Amino acid sequence: MERECNLGLDKWEVADNIDLGYILQDFEEFFEMKFQKKPVLVRKNPNATEEDGGPRRPPPGSKLPQISSANPKS
Repeated sequence: MERECNLGLDKWEVADNIDLGYILQDFEEFFEMKFQKKPVLVRKNPNATEEDGGPRRPPPGSKLPQISSANPKS
């Protein structure tokens, strides 16, 4: 960041008079005004594992059980 901005970061520190909620609200309002739709801030990760709350996937190389086409009625 120091290289990209051409600033000495030792001369700057994070301001404590603003919070992330305010920044997010301001961004949402600007985005909605400019594009006439709400921004999509999060979405499901298609590569998430079951532990992450994502879809269940069999381990690589395993075979899925076969389902018979006959429909037995009990």
